[in-house]
Amino acid sequence: MFRKLFGFKKDNSPDEPTTKPRSVQLDSNQQVQFLSLFTSPADVAKRLNANHTALWEDKLGAPVFDVIAALTDAELLREATLSEKLEASFKLSELKEMASSQGVKASGKKADIAERIASSSRTGFCDELGGRNILICTDRAQDAVSEHKAAKKLDLERAQLRTLELLRARNFSEACNIVCRYEEAQFYQRGIGVNWKSADQRLFKEITIIFKANPGFHKSRYGGVSQASRELAAMFSLWGTERFGRVISDELLDNNDKNRVLAARMLLFFARNKLQVDQAKRLSQGYRFEVLKVKDRNSTCLACRSDDGHLYDLDNVPELPHPDCNCEVGCRCNAVLVPPSNR
Repeated sequence: MFRKLFGFKKDNSPDEPTTKPRSVQLDSNQQVQFLSLFTSPADVAKRLNANHTALWEDKLGAPVFDVIAALTDAELLREATLSEKLEASFKLSELKEMASSQGVKASGKKADIAERIASSSRTGFCDELGGRNILICTDRAQDAVSEHKAAKKLDLERAQLRTLELLRARNFSEACNIVCRYEEAQFYQRGIGVNWKSADQRLFKEITIIFKANPGFHKSRYGGVSQASRELAAMFSLWGTERFGRVISDELLDNNDKNRVLAARMLLFFARNKLQVDQAKRLSQGYRFEVLKVKDRNSTCLACRSDDGHLYDLDNVPELPHPDCNCEVGCRCNAVLVPPSNR
């Protein structure tokens, strides 16, 4: 989609380094990910603060201003117009005040008001914006970003559909492997500190519990666990979301059935709590669990409130979600591991 970039901007703006940028070579994925920062007018200094700059330079393997210069020469980035700079720099309420003070129409959309102010003959107060480094994608780059997002969305939907097929075939190992390989290949990986090279083992354990468990919560509220709830809970576990593409939503969510979604969330809650308790038992160092409820008496049921603050030995930790929970939004209790020194 993008050609390799070797040209550079010669007239550096005040925010850019004055030395000649070095050669930059980015693959199409790196280019489009960086360009996505500028699909709307953005001040470079604000969009790329010190932390973001370090992150992007690590991802791109080049100084960000070298990348900006290369993308500008490739006509993928351009300097924003005055109206675009106004739109990016001020809130709607501020633009309305400016418009009123300049005697131009102050109603309408933000972009329209900014355009009227910029077109006014009395724009001296906007001169200071001229020196600000505010950039936006060119039309060609906007199209490339849109195409890339559409392709990524399609790739995700295909991966999710394949995962669902594998879950139904009880091939949990391959389902977990697909998710991990997908996430590992992403420019932005899901989760903080997640090692997707080895996360398949944890996911496999979680999925196995989901397809075997019969929690008391589900027995008392639904009469048991439906197959659809197990599949939905497993998809929540694997993909970390309750939002899927249209095909999966039509199959699993059944017009966003609240009972099915709640049953799936509580089943995932059960699996994760069981894994946490099992892991604590392996420590075998006198740890205990304290059950904590959500501090909201108006929406927390008696069963959850009555267990709040209780300490349990590892062999007697209560099942969560509470079997007798009748909270409308489901059990929100939390079992916290308490070390021996805090007993």
